[in-house]
Amino acid sequence: MAEIKIKLPLYVILPRKTKEDKKAIINLNNYPHWHYITYNQIKKIYKALLEDQLAGLKLKGKIEISYTLFKGSNRKSDRANVLAVQDKFFCDALTEYGVIEDDNDDIIDGQHFNPTQIDKEDPRVEATIKYNF
Repeated sequence: MAEIKIKLPLYVILPRKTKEDKKAIINLNNYPHWHYITYNQIKKIYKALLEDQLAGLKLKGKIEISYTLFKGSNRKSDRANVLAVQDKFFCDALTEYGVIEDDNDDIIDGQHFNPTQIDKEDPRVEATIKYNF
């Protein structure tokens, strides 16, 4: 089985015409409160941030995805709050870029949340995709 690592953003910057740009942190604490227009903007920017890593990548057959949250401090966190929305956005991006045919159970064989790690210099989420040739 081979694997690919993809770096995912913890937040996106929403441009504003009349105010200062807004940082939209991607997690379940914020997700239910986003207006549908804001939600669509966030997903569009998120997907664009992954383009360099996903463009031209094609995977056939079943895959497994594991996620690791690298937080920027020792502050307590609930990794499922972050990784649940990351999983949704990332699987949608994989499908929209044509990396996988669909993000249903026939293609994605499993998803796993690894223990949280600390990286003060580069907080992020890392997705590791395992696949067969």
